[in-house]
Amino acid sequence: MSGSGLGGLNKSSPDSVVIGLCQSQLFDVQKRDQLQHAVEHVCSLVSKAHNSYPLMDMIVFPEYCVHGLSMSTDDSIMCTLDGPEVGAFKRACKENNIWGCFSIMERNELGMPWNTGLIINAQGEVVNYYRKMHPWVPVEPWYPGNSGIPVFTGPGGIRMAHINSWEITNRSNSFCNLMWTCSVALAGSDGMFNSMGEAMFCNPEGEVVRHGNGNADEIFACEIRKGDALEKRRNWGVENST
Repeated sequence: MSGSGLGGLNKSSPDSVVIGLCQSQLFDVQKRDQLQHAVEHVCSLVSKAHNSYPLMDMIVFPEYCVHGLSMSTDDSIMCTLDGPEVGAFKRACKENNIWGCFSIMERNELGMPWNTGLIINAQGEVVNYYRKMHPWVPVEPWYPGNSGIPVFTGPGGIRMAHINSWEITNRSNSFCNLMWTCSVALAGSDGMFNSMGEAMFCNPEGEVVRHGNGNADEIFACEIRKGDALEKRRNWGVENST
C-alpha cells in the first residue's frame, strides 16, 4: 500500500507533493453578508492548512464551500472571476504560498448560474477553471457547464483533473484508471441540511490511504509521489486490463 507520509506531515522524496482536503463548515448562505462571512472563513482555513502542514502544496475545499446548500440563485450572492470573493481566494493562496481549490456559484448572462470550480496557484493566479457539466436534476438549478473537464499541471508537475465521487467510485476509478483520487465534502449542519465531511485519498490500487470523519473544518493530508501512477501504468503486467 502507498503511504501517506504520516498524514501529509512528511515528504519522502523531492518528487512528492502533499495535498490537503478540508471538510469546511456548511453555512446557510442566502444574503450578501453571509457570503462574505463564508469567504472569510474559507480564507482563514487556507492559513490553517499552511500553518498546520508546512509542507502542504495544495489545499482542496468542497463543492459549495462558500454558498452552502440552499441552492439560492439570488443574483446578489453570485460570484464572478474578477469579483471580491475570487480576489480573496487569490490573496489567501499568495500570502500562504499554497495552491487552492475552491467552489463558487458564478453569474451567467446566458441564464441560471454556473457551478464553478477554481484552481489558484501559490502566486495567486487562476490556473484551472471548471463549470459543472451535469448538475443534479432536479435539485441543482445550475446551467450546464460548457468548458469540458480540463486536465492541468498542478504543484510539482502532477497532472490533475476535477472528479466528483464517493468511496465506491473513488476506489473503482482509482483502480480502473491506475490513478490517485482525492475527494471531500462539507461537514456539519446549517440548521436545515447536514453534510458528512468524509475526506478520502485512494491510491492506484483502489485502497483508501486516508479517510476523514464528519468533523467540520478538519483537514486531512496525504503525500503523493510524482510518477507513482505513471510507473504502474507503464510497468505493471498484471492489473485491471487483463
